Amino acid sequence: MRQVTTRQFQRLPASLPADARNRTERAARVSELVFRIDNVTKYKPGEYIKSPRKMIELFKYQLMVYPMGEAGDTFTVYLQRVPVDGVDPRFVYENVDYEISIMNHRDDQEAMTSGKVKGSFAADARVRGFEKNIIDQVPRSAYVDGDGGMVIKARVDLNNSRLSPAEFFPDEEGFWIEDIADFKKGEDMKFRPSWIGNYRTRVVVYPGGHPDHADGQEGLAVYVHVLESKGTEMIAHPLKLKVTLVNHKMKVNSISWVGTFQPDGAGDDSWGPNRLLSVADLKDDSKGWLDSDGELWNLRMRVATR
Repeated sequence: MRQVTTRQFQRLPASLPADARNRTERAARVSELVFRIDNVTKYKPGEYIKSPRKMIELFKYQLMVYPMGEAGDTFTVYLQRVPVDGVDPRFVYENVDYEISIMNHRDDQEAMTSGKVKGSFAADARVRGFEKNIIDQVPRSAYVDGDGGMVIKARVDLNNSRLSPAEFFPDEEGFWIEDIADFKKGEDMKFRPSWIGNYRTRVVVYPGGHPDHADGQEGLAVYVHVLESKGTEMIAHPLKLKVTLVNHKMKVNSISWVGTFQPDGAGDDSWGPNRLLSVADLKDDSKGWLDSDGELWNLRMRVATR
């Protein structure tokens, strides 16, 4: 029989000033995880190490670190949500603020940080939290001690987040784009190749509209280029592509596009929604597609066999 435990929470004293109560309540929804890797130089490209797990409310998380790069050229850290017993895996933590820092052994004030990042996490989702071309610098930098040790700190803030039901699949990949207003028609955002399910893909997004769009009819265009598949040659039958743009104000207003395509190695802008959403609606603050900083933080992609 599974043992059931209860937890009692201490009520804040009524005499505490309102501003102090607010600060205390907000601080209670912030968590920090400190992870030390003993010797980063012993790892090979593609090898990773996971940190111990930590939990705040129902959000359990850990770091997944590729010290010598996931693809061989870039130091990469993922923040990964870990499933919790008794929590429905269909629920998603939306709008989680997090920050990843690599601590400087010579000066605590000179940490290398990812800055504030927003993400949404399914039960076992991981989101890229830090990516830096520092591989050549690692063995001799101030971020590694004399024994090759490195300290990474993650800070998770749930003050603006919520736990919501969702229909996302575990093999979906999330993408985040900042400063949407700065993109002009024809300017693209190319993401590093990554594995979505069994397929290594590159996602290309045109936040200001595709160059083929007529003036005044610009729309958010999203394309996927399939580069390879795991274990087999490029498959001969069609793949199913699902692209979802999540509305952070009202999840029910989220937009999904589903289509099928045949991989042929062309690698051009032919697989994906040409106009997922008009650029005018995307930039309209009242619509709920961008956050208060003008960032589009939850564009999701899934590639699978039919």
